[in-house]
Amino acid sequence: MKLSLTRREAAEAVSCSIRKFMAMVESGTMPAPRRLIEGDNGRTVKCVWLVTEVQECLEALPRDGETIRDELAFLDGER
Repeated sequence: MKLSLTRREAAEAVSCSIRKFMAMVESGTMPAPRRLIEGDNGRTVKCVWLVTEVQECLEALPRDGETIRDELAFLDGER
């Protein structure tokens, strides 16, 4: 069972380009990566995304025809 994804694999998992996926990470729509390996100089060498975190973020996106407000109301039990 695969637990983590590379940048390319994470983008493919949500059916978008790497550029779009990274924009979603920057906006907070998708999760930030985990630092898997750090080099001797303390810089990150490899980042990965956890499958479960990507899936949770994808499932939190509004469905077609819904707005984020609709989704928040549902989560607060207002439906």
